[in-house]
Amino acid sequence: DRHARNPSKRRSRSLGVNKTMAEISQKHYDVLVVGAGAAGVTAAIRAGREGVKCALVEKNGIPGGTITACGIAAPGLFAVKGKQIISGIGWELVCKTRQASGQPLPDLTQWDDVFWHNQIDINPVIFAAICDQELLAANVHIHYHTMLGALKDEGNFWRVTLCGKEG
Repeated sequence: DRHARNPSKRRSRSLGVNKTMAEISQKHYDVLVVGAGAAGVTAAIRAGREGVKCALVEKNGIPGGTITACGIAAPGLFAVKGKQIISGIGWELVCKTRQASGQPLPDLTQWDDVFWHNQIDINPVIFAAICDQELLAANVHIHYHTMLGALKDEGNFWRVTLCGKEG
């Protein structure tokens, strides 16, 4: 290959188009979310639902952060002293996970003074599937097994280098 020393000049035959690898890898997003933990997933879903072009980058091959990758399948407290204080997308994901698992939602008006007794257990595998489903429904571009390599301020946009399995 005459362009072996410069991979950006190499033509892609597998895609059936006449574009350089650099042209193929350049994508433009309005929002980039780094990390698919509970906060990253909810941020990406919100951005996607708002209609902006959003990409989600995650080093693991599954969303959910500590819920899925570390086995801490109790995402936190949604109520304090019998009053729900957290709702939104995070609560929506927990509700959908419990429903898909065949588990009822706990009565949030009941409060135990041992705070961790009030956490809501979820199935981490089903939670990951629900997250994937909602991310795709929100048109979020998911990049698993990918990490942030570099950021460069170009004035009116940021140039981002991502490191994935393919390099």
